[in-house]
Amino acid sequence: MASHVIDMIMMKNNFGTEAMRGVWSEDNRLQKHLDVEAALALAERVSPALNNTVNHRKEE
Repeated sequence: MASHVIDMIMMKNNFGTEAMRGVWSEDNRLQKHLDVEAALALAERVSPALNNTVNHRKEE
């Protein structure tokens, strides 16, 4: 038995498509967060000058 209207077989497509449910799925959202963190880590590694600027501002 579905606990929410979106989980009901007969109602779920009234509120979105299978593709959109995939976009907002827990797995996809977590993966996008990890992708952002990886991109930020890469940017800090590639641009140490930028990293030094950020650290300098924290000390002020």
